[in-house]
Amino acid sequence: MTTSTAATANETESRRGLLGRGILGLTDQGIVSAGNFLVTLFLARRLPESTFGTFAILFQLLLVLNNLHDSLVNYPLSVRGAKVDSALFRRLLGAGLTTTLLLCIAWSVAMVIGAVTTRNLSLLPWMILAMVSWQVQELFRRSLMAQGRFEAPIFGDCVSFLGRAAAVFVLVKPNSQLHLVFAIIAISSALAAGIQFIQTRPKIASTAEVRIFASQSWDLGRWLLLNNLLGMINIQLIVWTVGYFHGLLAAALLTAVSNVLGITHPALMGLTRMNLPSVARQAHERGVKAAVRTGASFAALGATIVLPVYIVIAIFPAQILRLFFKDKYNDAAFALRLLVIFYVIDYIGRMIESTLNGLEHNRAASLSNIASAGVSLAVTVPLVYFYSVNGAIIGGCFSALARQLVGAYFLRRAYHTT
Repeated sequence: MTTSTAATANETESRRGLLGRGILGLTDQGIVSAGNFLVTLFLARRLPESTFGTFAILFQLLLVLNNLHDSLVNYPLSVRGAKVDSALFRRLLGAGLTTTLLLCIAWSVAMVIGAVTTRNLSLLPWMILAMVSWQVQELFRRSLMAQGRFEAPIFGDCVSFLGRAAAVFVLVKPNSQLHLVFAIIAISSALAAGIQFIQTRPKIASTAEVRIFASQSWDLGRWLLLNNLLGMINIQLIVWTVGYFHGLLAAALLTAVSNVLGITHPALMGLTRMNLPSVARQAHERGVKAAVRTGASFAALGATIVLPVYIVIAIFPAQILRLFFKDKYNDAAFALRLLVIFYVIDYIGRMIESTLNGLEHNRAASLSNIASAGVSLAVTVPLVYFYSVNGAIIGGCFSALARQLVGAYFLRRAYHTT
């Protein structure tokens, strides 16, 4: 066997191993998404509308802060951790843990604003505790993925997310206060963090190591932070524009049809989170071309999962809407078909972006999102004005296509210039 043939065989075997572990990683992401979905479902059914509305606002704030933490700590740790041995990784994780706790001080200011705005200042200690324990647990579970141990977080995540859902189902009653809900989130996350702490065994980092980690993480994560902020603004811009021009019912319809496609979110989020450290590791060990091919392998794996779902929804939109909403939104079949097209385009863009981030081409990924936001302002907003929900989705297709094409350009250039 020639050297090149052996290298190709080794690379193929490596990709097969990654895909095998990836299936377990998708199982883990399914557990996470199922737990969050069930918590929201149980609370929506049990709590009075005003109480649930308050929870929805505060929980969304918590998710936004988790997203910022992901950009500034989890992503840099995933990229850097994929390139070092286990001993150094444990020190990086220790620095990441200290950085997480320090950032939680800053995030607490946002929590104070949220509690004051919703007139729930007594919730603040439980909200902060829930935020800290969740972000620490997320740091540990993402560190396991960064090491290629995609199956390792499953037990802890069952305790955290499914355990949380079970506790809400058993303990939360119509007259329950939100203190109990945030206490359940805090305790379930803390228990899972304890399990995953044992699995990861972080080392205490020195002040100098924490300072270096924070500095390098900002340099690496600031572009992803911009990407995430652009994504949040882009999504909210469309929803707000639909509501402003066409009323709350139109905004509700857009949200409803989007929730139907939300059943594929576990695969979408799981694949991008597994793809990123895998691409980083391949780039470090075998070069950019091998890393890009690894990204393509993950994209192919995801396509086999999500495309059949999209096809069924596109063929039977009316039946799917009745299954989800009974007699509501029966006139949204065409909008649902349009949204399937958007999700197909967006899926390709997501995988390209996660591959670029794994290659540390964060600026290129940001430029693709800036292009997407620009198209939203120039194209989507006018389409919303004239065509309501359908216009929003059509404009979203153009926006997602711009992101995909710009990202593909930079990825192709990275592949051919190495």
